[in-house]
Amino acid sequence: MTTRPFMTMAEVADALGLTYQAFVLRRGRMVADMGFPEPMPHCQRPLLWRRDRVDHWIAQQGLPRAVQPARPSGPNVYLFEKAQVA
Repeated sequence: MTTRPFMTMAEVADALGLTYQAFVLRRGRMVADMGFPEPMPHCQRPLLWRRDRVDHWIAQQGLPRAVQPARPSGPNVYLFEKAQVA
């Protein structure tokens, strides 16, 4: 069996160890900040990525880590947390 040269968004998400929804949400940031490859320019729907580029990126970068949500800080954090409970 030969490997297809292109991957769908679901296949890319699976290769990255992410859910489809997580990949959809993180893709823009991964492209801008981490150099993740863009989908093929002539494909609008479904989006397709070159398998060799995705594999190369994973080999160079590794799998993306889970992003921890930023904890709010500042003088009003205590008041905000109390307001959420009330």
